[in-house]
Amino acid sequence: ELAHINFEMYCCLNLSFLKREKNFENKKYYLIQLLQDDSELVFSVWMRWGRVGKIGQSSLVTCGVDLLKAKNIFKKKFLDKTKNEWDNREHFEKVPGKYDIVKMDYSTNKKTSEGKHPSIKYKDSKLKAQVQDLINLICNIQTMEECILEMKFDTQKAPLGKLTEEQIKAGYMSLKKIENCIKKNATGKELLEACNEFYTRIPHDFGILLWHGSRLSNWVGILTKGIYFADMSSKSANYCFANRQKNVGLLLLSEVALGECNELLAADYDAASLPSGKHSTKGLGKRAPDPKNMVTLDEASLLMGPAINTGVGNPVGYSLLYNEYIVYNPQQVRMKYLLKVQFNFVSLW
Repeated sequence: ELAHINFEMYCCLNLSFLKREKNFENKKYYLIQLLQDDSELVFSVWMRWGRVGKIGQSSLVTCGVDLLKAKNIFKKKFLDKTKNEWDNREHFEKVPGKYDIVKMDYSTNKKTSEGKHPSIKYKDSKLKAQVQDLINLICNIQTMEECILEMKFDTQKAPLGKLTEEQIKAGYMSLKKIENCIKKNATGKELLEACNEFYTRIPHDFGILLWHGSRLSNWVGILTKGIYFADMSSKSANYCFANRQKNVGLLLLSEVALGECNELLAADYDAASLPSGKHSTKGLGKRAPDPKNMVTLDEASLLMGPAINTGVGNPVGYSLLYNEYIVYNPQQVRMKYLLKVQFNFVSLW
């Protein structure tokens, strides 16, 4: 039998609960739906609950033609899980240890394929052919979609469905609370409550725990902000993520005013807070272009030639293989050359 959801009485609830003393984490959801049979006026209440990302358990309570009974069951369950009255949900207040409402977007986005509107006549571009090719390369919708797929982005990132803009903004405000806790070294109850609030507002399905390894230099980029540069094109080329099937990428050569560099041998999560008199951060690598081969291009220095060992000592070993430069003020950067490059993948066998 088929039934449809009564959208006047449908809710998605989420609860994330962290306990520091027991190292305990619990992320749960609870769905409540009032259903109406497609063929006749028969009503039921369907409920599903479990850990976020799991199917969990479900229950269906049939109410026959008694719509009032179905509504009362729905409201009672909502009150039990949230300690809020359904009819007063516009003034919902989160109760500690109880579920919160997750506001969902139930609209459907109908994908419009390219070339769907043949009646639209586009004006001829006045850009040079090379510039047109570049714009087509970086604005290609199919390429963007393939990139999303390569990043393994799917609905599991929002396991309970599509969130509303309002819900996402609420999650962002929760992240700001977490950031403020970290800045003032608040590691107790205040931080736990901020984390609980975020994971309740933005449900996450973390799946299973798996190991991931990355160079220490990467974590600075993950945890802070800055504009990254390298003095070797091969270093920057790695971040194009080209492959044999898509072997074209873009490299940007910029004129960067480094000023006085704060030189580091290892990752520093507070690197963005530069010491007095310093204007940028330089992560010292094991290898770098030979400074003897430096050339001047449009009054700016450009390092050329094969890499050599820098001779920079680090008793515990290098964090970086190559030099990395980070500036935190965009005004220190002037973009000069955008290179479209083709990668040549030589077979190892």
